[in-house]
Amino acid sequence: MKLINGVFLGILFLTLLAIPVYAIPSPPNAFYGAVISDGKPVPDGTVVSARINGIEYASTTTTGGQYGIEPWFNVPADDPDTAEKEGGVNGEIITFYVGGIKANQEATFQWGARVRLDLTVTGPLTPSPTGSSGGGGGGGGGSGSVSPTPSATQFITVKIVISGKPISFPIRSDGEITEEIKVTTDDGKVTLTLGKGTIARDSAGKALQQIEVNINPDPPQAPAGMLLLGNVYSFGPDGARFNPGLKLEFRYSLYGGIKARNLILVYYDIATGQWVPVQSQIDEQNNKIITEVTHFTDYAILAPRSDTTTGTINSPSPSAVMSPTPAPGSTTPQPSISPQTSNVSPTQTQALENQREQLNPALIGGIIGGVLVVVLLVLLFRSRSRK
Repeated sequence: MKLINGVFLGILFLTLLAIPVYAIPSPPNAFYGAVISDGKPVPDGTVVSARINGIEYASTTTTGGQYGIEPWFNVPADDPDTAEKEGGVNGEIITFYVGGIKANQEATFQWGARVRLDLTVTGPLTPSPTGSSGGGGGGGGGSGSVSPTPSATQFITVKIVISGKPISFPIRSDGEITEEIKVTTDDGKVTLTLGKGTIARDSAGKALQQIEVNINPDPPQAPAGMLLLGNVYSFGPDGARFNPGLKLEFRYSLYGGIKARNLILVYYDIATGQWVPVQSQIDEQNNKIITEVTHFTDYAILAPRSDTTTGTINSPSPSAVMSPTPAPGSTTPQPSISPQTSNVSPTQTQALENQREQLNPALIGGIIGGVLVVVLLVLLFRSRSRK
């Protein structure tokens, strides 16, 4: 009997060793449905892309006025075990673009879900490149992306000046911004908001193509009796103009007796070589100074040196990388799922229904291992009972 028990324990031990240990990848959020522009199905080859916080993670092209039929249009999930952001996280908003135009529908990222979402847009579509082919989504990227034409909606690029990926937002050829743009530096100190309908143009009067924000590593000195509270931020390009002005928020940290009511938001006038006060509002409850600006230059916060007992200046942060943030007061839109309005044929619908998730090898191994463990434990218990 001891020999039998030993055999059972040996088999149990080997079974546990044989069960593979895998990091189960997070499944993507899949989408499919009809794509309509101005009430009509879009042409074959129209690019459909998905963005989260301004970053494109997946793209495909349409066939027969549909997207994501075969294969599915997969928006990848982020891998929490890596430093990089590879996709979505539950609850994040997915924005869809059709031929370079933002769709009227959005969706909330759902880990492993498959969603029917018909997309509609209004306006001229960006033509697709000849020979482009649709992908099933995945890691995002440039497959199927096209450069805007002068007659179509152009894109303003918020350039990440330290590291990272550029973030693109739509802007029309006359410089009008078609959706609110809101970006915040990685250190959380500066937030820049351009409202929908704002006209953004460069020094030549053309639609603004780029915005840059960076920490000035060698800023101008503060006026006598004043000190710079925190970093000096350089906004570019020079000569950029906005109508109406864009909203600029600076967050501050008080120290050494500095009083919020005495803070002054200033910009640097290159022509005169002086810091010039900006009309602003101090939000002491949230430690913010808010203003509206119509042009770009260096901006900073000044504090009276008499307020502080140390006379020191905050050390600059290592970087100021732009990253998108949700617009204030925005609600989480739910995807519109309407199978009854589908243009998918019965054959296609049946093909969609017949698709099944393939079981992960780790899951299969775990199930088999669990069953073997239970069986071995039962046999071991019975053998001891007979003894």
